[in-house]
This record gives sequence, structure tokens and C-alpha cells, in this order.
Amino acid sequence: MSDVQKQTSSGQHYLPTLRKRLKNPRVWLTFSGLIIVVLIVDLRRDPPNQASARLYVNAVRGYQAFVSPGIRRFVRCRYDPSCSEYSIQAVKRYGLLEGLELTVARICRCTSGVPIGTCDPVPDVWTGKERRADKRSDTTVENEVIVSTRVGHETSASGHVSGDSNQGN
Repeated sequence: MSDVQKQTSSGQHYLPTLRKRLKNPRVWLTFSGLIIVVLIVDLRRDPPNQASARLYVNAVRGYQAFVSPGIRRFVRCRYDPSCSEYSIQAVKRYGLLEGLELTVARICRCTSGVPIGTCDPVPDVWTGKERRADKRSDTTVENEVIVSTRVGHETSASGHVSGDSNQGN
């Protein structure tokens, strides 16, 4: 009688060592943490050097080769280039995070009101981060002016206060 038959007849189940280790949550947490750290380090690199961006581009190419031909008779892209090609171009140009942000924004713009064949290339200069930073700094300056004009003074960017003050009255 083989060892496996002896173990199953005695009520014990044989588990290979790898399978035992994979049942331990500590192994999965450690592995997941390591993947996250590697991904964070990779995303800080320049777009042409990001391994995660190359992996994403290959996944989209796989989608284009195997999935897209099967759904073409049901779904037609309204933009030129297609959303998958746009996504590849954006990720190659701006990196994974910014490229995905552009891709999601494009998919959100896609409505039934967009004519089929609309040209919408990846922007040459994309200032998503700078635009958000400028909005925050402009809002701060505007809030300072609004607050100071409520009390009858106007503050310039250099900090000088102008306006009429009724200190002597």
C-alpha cells in the first residue's frame, strides 16, 4: 500500500510543503506588501523605464489581439485612436498613473453624443498635476483677498495692506 493511501485511510491528509505555506496568511501579507513596495518604487521612475507600464501595455496589447476582435460587432469606439490605443500612448508618454488618469478621463468623456470617428489624440503637454497645484494656490490667494476685503482692507501678494482705516476716529 502506498504512503498516500495509508495516510488517507488513517484520517490524515497529505499536504505538500508549498501548499501548507500558502495557507498561512502571513505569507500572503508579506508577498502583497513586497509587491506594493516594488510597485511604488517602479512608479517613481521615468515612464520609459517603468516595468509596470510595460506590463500594462502588454496586457492591453493582449486585449487588442484576443478580446477586441470578438466584441467589435457589439461595441464600436467613437474616438480615433481607439481607447485601448489611446491608453497605450498615454502610459508610454506619461507613465502608468498619469496615463491611466488620462485614459479614465477619456472613457468618462465617451457618451452617445460623441460622433463616431472623433479625433482625440493624447495631449502633447499634459499639466494635470500642475493644474491642480495652481488651482490650490490661486484659491488661497483669492481667499486671502476676500477675507481682507471683508474688513475693509486689501492685501497685495507682497503683504502690503491698503485701504481706508478709521484708526483716528
